[in-house]
Amino acid sequence: MPNKTRDLNRLLILALIAFFCSSCSYLTSYGRAVHRSSAALNAGDFDTAVREAIRAYGLKDDSDQALGLIESAFPAAIGQHEAKAAALKDSDDEFKWDAIAQEYEQLQNLVSLLDGLSNSAKLKILGKTETHDYTALLKLSLENSADAHYQAGVRFAEKTEKEDYRRAALQFKTADRIVPGFRDAAELYAEYRGKGMLVVAIPPFENNSGKTGFGDIGETLTSGLIAALIEDSSLNEFVRIVRHDKLDLIIREQQLSESGIAGPASVKLGNILEAQQIISGTITQITVSQPQYSKSVKRLKRSVVVDRVSYTGEDGKKHIRKIYGDVRARAVLHEITAEAAISANYSLIDVETGQVLYTDNVRGDWKFSDTWATFSGDERALNSNIAALSRKKQQPVPTDEAMVAAAVSNLEEHLWQSIKTALQNTR
Repeated sequence: MPNKTRDLNRLLILALIAFFCSSCSYLTSYGRAVHRSSAALNAGDFDTAVREAIRAYGLKDDSDQALGLIESAFPAAIGQHEAKAAALKDSDDEFKWDAIAQEYEQLQNLVSLLDGLSNSAKLKILGKTETHDYTALLKLSLENSADAHYQAGVRFAEKTEKEDYRRAALQFKTADRIVPGFRDAAELYAEYRGKGMLVVAIPPFENNSGKTGFGDIGETLTSGLIAALIEDSSLNEFVRIVRHDKLDLIIREQQLSESGIAGPASVKLGNILEAQQIISGTITQITVSQPQYSKSVKRLKRSVVVDRVSYTGEDGKKHIRKIYGDVRARAVLHEITAEAAISANYSLIDVETGQVLYTDNVRGDWKFSDTWATFSGDERALNSNIAALSRKKQQPVPTDEAMVAAAVSNLEEHLWQSIKTALQNTR
């Protein structure tokens, strides 16, 4: 019986050692790479299986396990991408060569991964796998892809609508991106981008709020708005905003008032500027609230150490006893708020027809708020929040002019977003 017990204990110890060793192997970088490669191979993710197996090989180049995984995964990955490329070639998709080029790029990358192996291991893998000159096939695919987009651009360019010119420009741009310098794609992109460009003029917003004590708000608002739209890279490929200095010059030359440019006057200005659309805007309301002050009283009590006494304990040693007592304070929480708001509306007008394409009402606001505290009594009764507020200095309330200026900046941002959306939807 004792011998049988010893044998069972020995087997258990050996099993634990084997488990520990396999676990240690998994915990190494090599072991984790092998595990990931094997899992990817079983899941049919052959590209990942190849990458992870080659990573494992790089960590332990005498590993038959890693090399065996590469021998299984590499031919499967090559075959998978070649099959996809062949299926795509039979497709009727106008831009099928985009996807075919991606497959050949993946194949080229797979072959390049073998450079991480020793020369003999690389030759062994390639000797068991049928591969092709993927660099040449990728080059041909990219040229076919660029040509497909170029021909699509030519077809759009034969039409007469601005939207077609913009589509043509984008196709020429894509062709030149796929194969830099492809034919005259760059020149055609520039030509049809110009033909498809939407020119928009934004004369100064008219201030109809009845409030005139805050400077030329319409001019300030419009100047900032034009700058924001011009700098918007998502908009300016096919939308050109007439610059503020040019607009001012035309207004002066044509003896147009800088306010009240609406209706027929705005269409006239648009024609002079050779704009297709014009934005006619009005500031409808400006409000500034008087500072609002409020306060609340809090009575606070806290138990704190008020004294300490020394005494001799039963152990004969000196000890300190804390004496607690209540302390009180009266805290006053102060708050002051103020607010400014400005509202505007605008219309996006087609210069040729005078038709209103889009209209919107937009509001900008700015709020000021300050909170602080004062107290009487024992400071130790204050909680951390009130104590912090009691150390804070009261902030001065901004002037009406400063609050209105901040509200104008907020309105400018909201107008920029609204007008950007309108232009993208109506160009």
